[in-house]
Amino acid sequence: MIRIIPNDALSQSDLVVDAVYEGGHSGHTGDDPISKTLKGAGNQGGFRTAGIGQDKKFVVLYTSGEDGDWPDTLDLNTGQFIYYGDNKTPGHELHETGPGGNRILRHVFELLHSSPSSRALIPPFFVFKKYPTPTSARSVQFKGLAVPGFSGLPFTSDLVAVWKTSKGQRFQNYRAVFTVLDIPVVPRLRLDELSKGENAVASAPDAWSEWVRGGHYRALTSASTTIIRSVEAQTPGSRLKAAVSLDCVRTFQRCARGVRSFCGANLPNARFARHHRRDHAGQRGRRARCDRPIPSRIERRPRVCRIFARSEMLSPGHKRRERQHGRREGGIEANFTD
Repeated sequence: MIRIIPNDALSQSDLVVDAVYEGGHSGHTGDDPISKTLKGAGNQGGFRTAGIGQDKKFVVLYTSGEDGDWPDTLDLNTGQFIYYGDNKTPGHELHETGPGGNRILRHVFELLHSSPSSRALIPPFFVFKKYPTPTSARSVQFKGLAVPGFSGLPFTSDLVAVWKTSKGQRFQNYRAVFTVLDIPVVPRLRLDELSKGENAVASAPDAWSEWVRGGHYRALTSASTTIIRSVEAQTPGSRLKAAVSLDCVRTFQRCARGVRSFCGANLPNARFARHHRRDHAGQRGRRARCDRPIPSRIERRPRVCRIFARSEMLSPGHKRRERQHGRREGGIEANFTD
C-alpha cells in the first residue's frame, strides 16, 4: 500500500521516497502540493527553483511522465534519472526559456565539471512525478533526491544538447543525466534548513555528504520483484523504440514461416494435441509434431522449437476449429528428431 500524505499535513511532513503527496481539490494552481511541501518552490512548471541568482537553495524537477517526445525516465535498478530541459518548442535559442531551466542545467553541470570544491555550490534536486489520486488530480509522488552526473559516465555525455524537428523547424534541448541518491527520507528539519538557505554539509544525509566531499555516487538501486513486466513497462517509450520493436516482431514472424517451411508443407495437417497448452504469458497454443529429419548442419539430437505464430498461418481445417473454439494466437511447438 502506497503511503499518501494528506494535503493538510504537507508543511510538516518529511519527504519519503515513493510516498504520494496529495494535492488540493479547488481546481486551480493553489492545489499544487509541491509548493506546500517545499517552501519557496513554485506551483507550476517542470523546473521550480528556490533562491535568487545562479546559486539556488534547491531545485524541483517535476515530470508528468506523459511526454513521448521528451521521455523523462528513472531507472529504478540503477538510480539513473534522465531529464529533458525546457526548450521544447522551436523558435528559441537553447537557453532562452521563460523558467530558465536550461540555464540552470548548464550552470550546475559547469560546477560539476570544474574543481571538486564547486560541488558544494550545487543545489539538491528533488524529483517529483505526477500521481493523480481520487481526491486530487494534482497529487505527486516523490522519487528521490538527485545530483547531476552518474558514476562511470564521461563528462561529455551527462549533459547533451540534442536536436529535434517539429513542423519542419529544428531546435535544441538538453538531455541531462542525474543520480538519485540512496536517501530514503529527507527529514523536515533538513527541508526547513534548505528553505532558509542553509545547505550545511554536516547536517546533510550521508549519501549527499559523500558526494559533495569526494564525488562518490551512492545511488538508490533496487532489484525488481516482478518477473512479468506490466503493459506500461513493455510499451516503447519513443518512436525509435517502437520502430525497433516492430522490426523485431516482423523478424520473428519470418522465423515462424521459416520453421513451417522447414517442417514441410504438411505442417498444418500434422497431428495436433486435443488439449491446449498455455505459455508463460497465459496465451493458448497448439502442439504439433514434425518427423522430418534435421539437416546435417544442425546438431543431431531431439529438440523443441517454440515459436509465436498467428492463427492465419494454419490450414483452413484448423481455422474452422479456431472459429469453433474462438480465435486464438498461440505458439506452435515443433519437435525435430532424427
